[in-house]
Amino acid sequence: MTLFETGLSMTMRSRHYLPQGTSFEREEHFHDYTVEAIVRGSQVDESGYLIDITALRRALGSVLERYRGNVLNDLPEFSSRSPTMENLAVEIWRGVSQALGDARGRTLTIRIWEDESAWACFEDEMR
Repeated sequence: MTLFETGLSMTMRSRHYLPQGTSFEREEHFHDYTVEAIVRGSQVDESGYLIDITALRRALGSVLERYRGNVLNDLPEFSSRSPTMENLAVEIWRGVSQALGDARGRTLTIRIWEDESAWACFEDEMR
């Protein structure tokens, strides 16, 4: 199967605490996250693009502005669940996927690095 990938990464600093975590994690702290957005698909368009990288950059940048500099626990999407990397990846995926609009047949992966060695990701087909 032919598979193309196009992606980019951006950074943001956010604060959070994990009530169920270890003693350090229960205290409010920040991370300088690196967020990767990767689009996968089997076909490119007539211009040779899988996705317009400018549109992807705009979508990811817009979504990250919501979280940049904020305490994630204070946001409505985390009122009933912990702002773990996994849950944050889901929320960023939702926002980017919605901002990109009709992208059927393509998959979006959001990978979040909280430091140089620890990451989590969420991947699903865009609708």
